[in-house]
Amino acid sequence: MQDNPKSPEPKSITPNPDDPKFLTSNSLTPNPPDPKPPDPKPHCPPDPKPCCPPRPLWMEFPDDPQTFAMDDQYLIDRVLLVHPVTELGARGVNVYLPGEGEVWYNDETHEQHRAPQTLYVPVTLSSIPVFQRGGTVISRQDRPRRSTEAMRGDPFTLYVALSPQGTAEGDLYLDDGVSFDYATKNAFLHRHFSFSNGTLTSRYPKYPQSSPEYPKVFQKSHLRAPGYPDCQVLKNPLKIP
Repeated sequence: MQDNPKSPEPKSITPNPDDPKFLTSNSLTPNPPDPKPPDPKPHCPPDPKPCCPPRPLWMEFPDDPQTFAMDDQYLIDRVLLVHPVTELGARGVNVYLPGEGEVWYNDETHEQHRAPQTLYVPVTLSSIPVFQRGGTVISRQDRPRRSTEAMRGDPFTLYVALSPQGTAEGDLYLDDGVSFDYATKNAFLHRHFSFSNGTLTSRYPKYPQSSPEYPKVFQKSHLRAPGYPDCQVLKNPLKIP
């Protein structure tokens, strides 16, 4: 049996720029421009207490062993403790309030509870256990609306939850929610609230701000304080200068 003859060596073909069959993009553009560098990523304005996504309790209370295995309740920005109701037909849940020497306020009943302790909280189909941490201030738009877009011009209500030392602080940040104007035009609103010595104050942080279209008046200020069974309404609603 004769061996097969060797296959001929492949011929190298050099494209001819004048031949349409070998016309390439490089032939059409002898000196292609350099690719455009990516636009720099806009940065959010620095926030001393950035809003964090829901996270487990052990991240905020790493010295409390009871929080290590908990997966049925979480924190929102160190301020709100939430315990979802996941069991069918449940009429109540056990809520653990962490933090040695801290105080928590039931967001619905305004009752205060010293920590650490476990509470049995009755629930209905329309309620979820939520507790505000003492020493914090949160801003809420409480008017019922069909969409968040319809709430843009609504005033805010401040909920001031005092610590055992009688102080509280919190932040409010707003932008248009759809553009990068907060980074390119400083089009955002950021206010810092603090309560001490019986006085609620508001100030701008040090970095720039501008917010002509945002609501200027805080309709109410509610005070949650140790020793008071209900939420007290502060006089003289806070105004933004």
